[in-house]
Amino acid sequence: MKTDITQTVKNYEGKPIKQKDQEMTWRDVIFTALNNFAQDEKPTGDIKSKCYQITQKIFDKKEPDLTVDQRALIIERVEKIYQSPLICGRAKEFFEGK
Repeated sequence: MKTDITQTVKNYEGKPIKQKDQEMTWRDVIFTALNNFAQDEKPTGDIKSKCYQITQKIFDKKEPDLTVDQRALIIERVEKIYQSPLICGRAKEFFEGK
């Protein structure tokens, strides 16, 4: 599914979330989620490789064609890295096409 990852992440009022005086985009969220691991995580080489491939894909195109598995991995990583229910909820909506 082609996904415009340059869209901004919206708050509960539907306004863009600001991060360091800039609007947070889905590209920012994906990059953070895929390039960080929780302290207690022991990621396999396979997971690291998949994270790298997706990250490269999102920087190559404004609207990368993400597979169902890639979108599922993004949601999983967002839920592990972000503590915010807002970000996690919006990510599920965004990447599940709702």
